[in-house]
Amino acid sequence: MKKFFSMMIAAVLCLSVAMAVVGCSEDKSASKTPTSVGAVYEIKKGDDNTEYAVLKQYTISDEAAAKVAKNNYQDLMVDLVGENKINVYVDGDKTYPVKEIAASAFANQLVIRSIEFGENVTTFGAACLSGCVNLEKLTVPFVGKSVDAVNDGKVLGYLFGTASVDGATSVTMSYNASGSKSFSIPDSLKEVTVTGTVLSEYAFYGLSLSKVNVENVQSIPNYAFYGMNEIVSYKIPAGVTSIGDYAFASCANLTKIDFTAAAALTTIGDHAFDGCSMLGYGKNNPVVFPASLTSLGEKAFYKCTELVAVDFSASGVTTINEYTFYGCAKLATATLKDGTEVKTGAFEGCDLLNAE
Repeated sequence: MKKFFSMMIAAVLCLSVAMAVVGCSEDKSASKTPTSVGAVYEIKKGDDNTEYAVLKQYTISDEAAAKVAKNNYQDLMVDLVGENKINVYVDGDKTYPVKEIAASAFANQLVIRSIEFGENVTTFGAACLSGCVNLEKLTVPFVGKSVDAVNDGKVLGYLFGTASVDGATSVTMSYNASGSKSFSIPDSLKEVTVTGTVLSEYAFYGLSLSKVNVENVQSIPNYAFYGMNEIVSYKIPAGVTSIGDYAFASCANLTKIDFTAAAALTTIGDHAFDGCSMLGYGKNNPVVFPASLTSLGEKAFYKCTELVAVDFSASGVTTINEYTFYGCAKLATATLKDGTEVKTGAFEGCDLLNAE
């Protein structure tokens, strides 16, 4: 039987923290607690008969939002259980894991600038964050509807929906080789953190995010960061074992890819950095491959026109595949291990190359 619960957010604590950051206001009304802030939950039972919570709706009234805005608070934490993340729901002496976020649950909540969903969440409803056009930082356990979602359900845009909203830009995200969809992504959103171990293909395809944290993922899959032009530098996390096909392709402003922590990386896929035209730009900015790397795909660095130097001396790579560095016009140094096989066109168009 479905049972609905509602509760008030601990807004006093949140607003007190915000006041400590931004300073005191002479407006005495600033100390008043907005009362129209709350979340509605539904309790369900899983296949194993264990109860869990579904966050159905979160609201901040216009009056409460106006008070926050008037006093220049930079953030209003979504504090449901005394924690600064949505993970469990406490009702009296019972605690329920929050496993589902309903469709449109946070729709048009303009005050929210930062929100974190905990590891208990297994399903996000479509457009659950639609219209949250002041959201700057988002933390999720995975990207999309669920870890095993398909088609448009596996990209970040799924959380924001397709409806046109002031303060959001329509971005067309591919989700497989033949499918794409346009989503309204908040212009304010600049940082996303994924806390889980699984990242979906096409997860951030074409998005204007300047910071993406995926420290725990085991693989950066196909097209995951494709066309992300706001990323300038990226450090591959220690646990990543593979970088998929086209994973960073067409990241036009990516100047540095850092493999120093990538001790588990064995494979870089085909076209992985294809068209990263600024990669290697600047003095003393070579691409140095890790000792764990054994396989480098075809056209992996195709037309990386600013790339000056690559170093395979510490790696396990023994073959440079077809057209891997094709058109890297400024590539002057390629340090290879003795006996490395160089296949057809691997360095074609690298007129400055002095292979060592």
